[in-house]
Amino acid sequence: MKVKQSTPEMSENKIPYFPHDYPFTHQYKFYTHRNKDILLKSPTSSGKTDSFLFSFINDYLNAHKRIKCLYLAPTRLLLHSQFENMTQHLSDHDIPHTILESGYSFAELFKHLWENDFIISSPDILFYSY
Repeated sequence: MKVKQSTPEMSENKIPYFPHDYPFTHQYKFYTHRNKDILLKSPTSSGKTDSFLFSFINDYLNAHKRIKCLYLAPTRLLLHSQFENMTQHLSDHDIPHTILESGYSFAELFKHLWENDFIISSPDILFYSY
């Protein structure tokens, strides 16, 4: 499914655990189709990350078994920015989370992966560090 929104419009529908009263239409479409392959294209600061994050939080809180997420940010700068923005929401719902950076031993990496259900990293860190 392709969701493309050049000028975000507000949806009349709500998303559970979403931090705003109503999401944008593209965020709601993402939420309702989250179990399919989705290409989400929308302007900067229109809530693409929130679309993903709150879909995960909803699925996590309603799961009958433990689920995990590996979120890859394309650059280290974006990695830290996104993690800073996500941390409070993940903490509010008691979701164990961490940021993977370079320099971990294999045992430390395994510990981080085992103990955390939401892990954020960048492809270069995963590729060159492990």
